[in-house]
Amino acid sequence: MSTDAGIRESIERALHADALDEPAENRGRPFETLRSRPTLDYALRTIQQTQTQLSAMADTKASIMITVCSIVLTVGLTRFQDPVLRWPIVLLTGATVLSLLFAILAVMPGTAFPQTRDGGVDTSAPWFNLFFFGHFAELPRERFEDMLAEVGRDDARIYAMLARDIYGQGLVLARKKYRMLRWSYASFLAGVCSTVVGAIVVALRAAV
Repeated sequence: MSTDAGIRESIERALHADALDEPAENRGRPFETLRSRPTLDYALRTIQQTQTQLSAMADTKASIMITVCSIVLTVGLTRFQDPVLRWPIVLLTGATVLSLLFAILAVMPGTAFPQTRDGGVDTSAPWFNLFFFGHFAELPRERFEDMLAEVGRDDARIYAMLARDIYGQGLVLARKKYRMLRWSYASFLAGVCSTVVGAIVVALRAAV
């Protein structure tokens, strides 16, 4: 065995031993030994504000696409009787409807919450977020206040909830809002390009 491999194995054994020596109640709590610091609080606040702004920007972009698609559909349907533009309008209408659908899905709110087998709120679920209205709104007010007071007594749990809230917001932005927006803009762009190509082809055939 080489020296580097032996050192690496010794470090791994030491880390494994430390993990076994750690109290069971502290396992799975990465913020347990973390002290509250102004820099950390500022960083978390900045991340939350940034994601809130990104969410507002996504909603604005989706609203713009909904308005544009509605106008295009209204104007396109009035020109559907034109034999020269009929098939290009069909292409544009189909792409616009698809783009409109993605834009609506981007702004459609999601309020799913972890459930137990009897339909109640599963507060022990890993993705339960006490700071998200879609989750705590399903709790009785007294239980919500008790849980909030319990979390407030432990800085580690507060940081864990904040981290869970930030992660949940990021998932919604990355996997829903901005993904749907990308598909909406891509569909609209593809529709415009195909409509232009189709109009040129139809015009050339009519001229021959």
